[in-house]
Amino acid sequence: MQIIGYISYGVLIFFAIAWTRGVRTELGLGIPTILGALFFVIAAIALYIFEIPKIHSLWLLPSGFAFVMLCNFIISAKIPLLSGILKMVGSFFSSLVRTGIPKEQIETAQHLSNVEAVENWQKGK
Repeated sequence: MQIIGYISYGVLIFFAIAWTRGVRTELGLGIPTILGALFFVIAAIALYIFEIPKIHSLWLLPSGFAFVMLCNFIISAKIPLLSGILKMVGSFFSSLVRTGIPKEQIETAQHLSNVEAVENWQKGK
């Protein structure tokens, strides 16, 4: 069981690194995806710091994707207190990850992402 735990923990670390790198390189990402990256990072660090058996990575991996869907619902439904907190936490994490990238470049990428989303919505995709 330990071998499966360490393999799944390695996958969790991979997801944490890959999603965090995605937050840094894909500047037009939405808050739910950014929060998903934060979830995987916190899960990987918590398992290590608190010496929790690595086998718990097996349920943390799918929970991360469920967390992203839950965040998407909370933000899109504009649940008053929760959506504001999630937006603040996501913005803080993305600003930490994107340190050193010019603000104008980030704003341009976000604008282009919004324009693309609206165009896809109008086309019915």
